[in-house]
Amino acid sequence: MKMNLWLALPAALTALAVSQPATAAVVTYTYSGVIDFGADDFGLFGAPGASLTGSSFKAVFYRDDALALPENIFQGGFNSFVTGEGAFAPVSAKLTIAGVTLDIGGAFGEQNQFDDGVNESFGHFASSLGGSLDFSGSTVGTFAPTDGNVLAGPDYHTLTSLSGAALPGFSLSGHFEFRSPDARDQRTFANFNPSSLVVSPDPGGVSAAPEPAAWALMILGFGGVGATLRRRRVTAFA
Repeated sequence: MKMNLWLALPAALTALAVSQPATAAVVTYTYSGVIDFGADDFGLFGAPGASLTGSSFKAVFYRDDALALPENIFQGGFNSFVTGEGAFAPVSAKLTIAGVTLDIGGAFGEQNQFDDGVNESFGHFASSLGGSLDFSGSTVGTFAPTDGNVLAGPDYHTLTSLSGAALPGFSLSGHFEFRSPDARDQRTFANFNPSSLVVSPDPGGVSAAPEPAAWALMILGFGGVGATLRRRRVTAFA
């Protein structure tokens, strides 16, 4: 018995879409620049007691919404956030100074964004045992732009790559802190002056690739058009 290819195709594509689900995308946010002021009492990035002032840095935050509990994702009219603790922390980070990279995360993580049409801000935060890393961007007082806003809106998913030096009235900053209960008079810390933020994939410049189910529908559409044209040719020349 012959099987009609076009009748079998939907079932095959449906099976493909089900068997290969798209995974939640991890978005990275990379801040880079120089350290305004800092010291490394614990020697996390080199010699104990060394100054970190003037050193270059790179801080990368990783956001995975799939790790957060549904009740810890909020979308409002002027602000939004994703947050969580422990295994449900959706944000972690890596901090690199002087060629040494430190993993930060596992205790708490958050990304947030605010935009009421005049004032704008966003932030990333990650913490692990003894250490925390946070970066933020915000409008600067009365210099806040009143039109042509920097941010796309209050949805944190829309945060795009930007350069702090090229944005009048907008400021980027960051801070790292590490303390130990066994050495209360010591700490490793850094105040950051980021010059850029690179988002990957950037929602402002990268088109998302179709997911398996979308590919299935697209192929079905092409197949349907082909079948229709074939029937028309048969009818025309019968």
